[in-house]
Amino acid sequence: MEKMASNQYIPAGCTSLVKKGSAPLQVQTEYAMRPYPRVTTTILNAGQVVFKVVKKLEQPVMSVDEQSRMETFMKNQHAEIIRIVRDQPEGSSFGLKSKLAAHTNAPPIVDRLRSIPGIQYVYVLNPNGDFSGRHSAQHFRRAFSRIARNLHEVMDVFRPLEGTEPRREQGIYEVERDRLYFASAGKECYFISVRRTDQAANFEKAIKDALFMTQA
Repeated sequence: MEKMASNQYIPAGCTSLVKKGSAPLQVQTEYAMRPYPRVTTTILNAGQVVFKVVKKLEQPVMSVDEQSRMETFMKNQHAEIIRIVRDQPEGSSFGLKSKLAAHTNAPPIVDRLRSIPGIQYVYVLNPNGDFSGRHSAQHFRRAFSRIARNLHEVMDVFRPLEGTEPRREQGIYEVERDRLYFASAGKECYFISVRRTDQAANFEKAIKDALFMTQA
């Protein structure tokens, strides 16, 4: 029964063509459960694999909310790999592979946040303030009704940036002391509820480290 349930939630993948020199490169991002849960972005040149970025997941996607969050993560990873490919000078294959290798096996931001001691719940939003999953939005409104009513005022602590894709300034903001933080990674935002179990814990530093661990 558990195996059937996990098979039910398969995040949608992404495929793009990136013009690089005379031949376009194909970039594919996919989720797979076996032999272990992972998200893989593959770069191909004329059907031949150039490089793979593989990020292992702690567990398979087991719910609609997790599926929605994973699809957001996959889109962000896909866009980031495309940016790296486009920014790399033509002919510099070693530099390209070095930059791509830095992304391999780094766990998703939401998993890194959840692993911080004292973190209770991580709510994922896009830069426009839309929650990833209806259940997550309802849970946040019940737990933080006052903040939910003034959601965009809180999010505007990090102003929206101009561009083709919605983005915000990056940063971390303590909304309610020892209870709720708001963090922006640019393309994705998070409300992070906490409960202090260690008086010496520095939530702001831990969240910052988890948020920007893989960024250059």
